[in-house]
Amino acid sequence: MFFYASLISVFAFAQGPHNTGTYYKNADGQKGAALKSALYAIISPHKNLGYNNLEDYYPQTDKTPDGYMWDMYSVKKKWTYGQSHGGNASEGAGWNKEHSVPQSWFNEQATIKADIMHVIPTDSYVNNRRGNVPFGETKNPQWSSYNGFSKLGDCDKSLGYNGTIFEPNDEYKGDFARIYFYMVTCYENSVSTWASHNVASHCFTKDKYNCFTDWFLKMLLRWSENDPVSQKEIDRNNAVYKCQGNRNPFVDYPQLEQYIWGKTTTKAFSYDHYDGPTPIVVPDVPYAVDATGISENGFTANWEYAENANTYSVELTEMSMGTTEDRTVLVETFEKCDGSGSVENDECNSYMDNKGWTGSGLFPDKKKLRMSSAKKASSLISPLLNNPNGHVIVKFTEGKYNTDATTITVCVMDANETVRDKKNVTASDSTHIITFEGVDYDYKISFNSEKSQRYYMFDIEFVAGGGTATVVKVFDDIYDLNYTFTGLDLMNNKYSYRVKGANAEASSEWSNSISVVLPTGIEEIESQSTVNSQQSTAVYNLQGQRVNSKLPMIDRILIINGRKYIR
Repeated sequence: MFFYASLISVFAFAQGPHNTGTYYKNADGQKGAALKSALYAIISPHKNLGYNNLEDYYPQTDKTPDGYMWDMYSVKKKWTYGQSHGGNASEGAGWNKEHSVPQSWFNEQATIKADIMHVIPTDSYVNNRRGNVPFGETKNPQWSSYNGFSKLGDCDKSLGYNGTIFEPNDEYKGDFARIYFYMVTCYENSVSTWASHNVASHCFTKDKYNCFTDWFLKMLLRWSENDPVSQKEIDRNNAVYKCQGNRNPFVDYPQLEQYIWGKTTTKAFSYDHYDGPTPIVVPDVPYAVDATGISENGFTANWEYAENANTYSVELTEMSMGTTEDRTVLVETFEKCDGSGSVENDECNSYMDNKGWTGSGLFPDKKKLRMSSAKKASSLISPLLNNPNGHVIVKFTEGKYNTDATTITVCVMDANETVRDKKNVTASDSTHIITFEGVDYDYKISFNSEKSQRYYMFDIEFVAGGGTATVVKVFDDIYDLNYTFTGLDLMNNKYSYRVKGANAEASSEWSNSISVVLPTGIEEIESQSTVNSQQSTAVYNLQGQRVNSKLPMIDRILIINGRKYIR
């Protein structure tokens, strides 16, 4: 009798969560990369529902308790199943199917395109606003959905990415993180190709195991930690299993991602004794306070204690007193665009392509470039240029095409070709000068026109500069609540600093920023005669070394705290 009862007990215990039975048994005892591959073998075989058929399954997978469609992008309108898709003219006008991992990133492979685990119903307008930009976090949204539910804007630079991102609501950040963990596991055999897409390359690498970029993985791990598995996700996972025949293990086993990419990669997975890793303790964000001990060549940065922080990092930003000079960074005359003008060349011919230009709807035409045709719009995109940290002046000469009333849109874009600013001009057989201010990122310039808005391009010149130079340095492993900077550059007197806490498991976000101005006492003497009139007896170089008392022929000298320095 005892033996029989023991058999029943063992059989009952050797079961996975949520009635999964022995579904995950073949992953038992695996760790790290081997665990990911074992899970791939389990969840990869599944039914292809067909992209066009997915909406037939949404009433099973994405239905709220009160009978509406579950939309993780917008709360503008409640959609009932059976309603037409509608349009995308505004938020709430319609809904469609959204690829959480954008379709363009994986080259539209049929099985991935139709995987309902990541293809979800969303508001059409909000979906279009996202486009194919990565998920992320922004402090300064350029656009927000109804009630600020979702946001679009520049990524918070403290994350380690500078492009445009789409930030979902906190309520669903964990959901999306676990979807991404599923995707790189279920498609382990093809994930290495996703990084070939210029936007996806900021999220994925070509390594099928270490498949996430550092900033993206850290963010997803934090999202999953802060937004634990919900009943909504459990119910959806069970429904997907009934429809598609596979499961998301990161929903079935909360914090399973830590076994693969996180802090417990050396721990063996047990499908029927799973207790999950110990929650990560993230330090609080420190609070930076005013600097003390300010002198002409240093100061002490100060901050308050942050809970759960064992050490601190200080980021020092040095702002130059001067500005960078304007310089010509690109000139293009189109003299080798020798086409007939009737044959389109999407890459502007080999001469332009070799210099890094790209585009579409372009017609090389007898040493000039024709933009657009009667049936096709055009775009001409410059090579990627280095950040001037200031302004970019765009000069270009154009010529009208017959009677076309042409509007030319000139855009400055970041490295991901996300438009950061744009200006419109009208073709008028003339030279135009456009200035884009505040360009503090690597950039491209694009010229765009619609179909039947044709014009000729003759010359382009880009001039960049004028920005304040900055230097950023980070000092790690500080155990005190202060750090003293010494030997700072005599030519600079404007600084700022911020702090973050760290422990063995995680780091906090960066703190507030504190500005510091050093008392340099700088006076500039601009001519040799003025210098001589000062009757100076000694001159030093900027390294503090004394030079000959007979002043060399120089145009400028600095007096800093009573000493004279050659600039």
